[in-house]
Amino acid sequence: KSFVFSASAAFLFSLSFVLMKSLYLELPFWTTLIISRVGAFLISLLFLFDQGVRAAVFQKKPVFKKKTGIIFLANQGVGTLASLLQNWAVAIAPMGYLAFINALEGTRYVFLFGLSILLSIKFPKIAEEKVSKENILQKTVAILIIISGLVLLTISVFSQK
Repeated sequence: KSFVFSASAAFLFSLSFVLMKSLYLELPFWTTLIISRVGAFLISLLFLFDQGVRAAVFQKKPVFKKKTGIIFLANQGVGTLASLLQNWAVAIAPMGYLAFINALEGTRYVFLFGLSILLSIKFPKIAEEKVSKENILQKTVAILIIISGLVLLTISVFSQK
């Protein structure tokens, strides 16, 4: 069951890259970006029809500390910048290179893994990441699989040229 969800998600992400590239070929960068973000927002509103989602969204959230808020806002800022750069890459790359842009999405887990280990060592109560040999080995193997996929993709594309 999880494989079907994973394969479906991979297909939909790839489809979104191709559709975005098609829009970037027809419209200016900022117009396409705004249309896509507004469209994503409108689609996300459909989830509010589900009572469970609505309850989770509108429940009273605990107020967090100023330091946590600054970290949250900095994280959101970096995420926004990453999204803009990824969209810019889709806009300027030839259609054949969209697979690379999509595959490079997997490299975020390398950085996330390293950062989570650092945070769990430095701030064990905040990160709540269990650092065990088994956990680190499992994540390292997953990252090596992602890297192997990128290497195979690179070899297959450049061997055809």
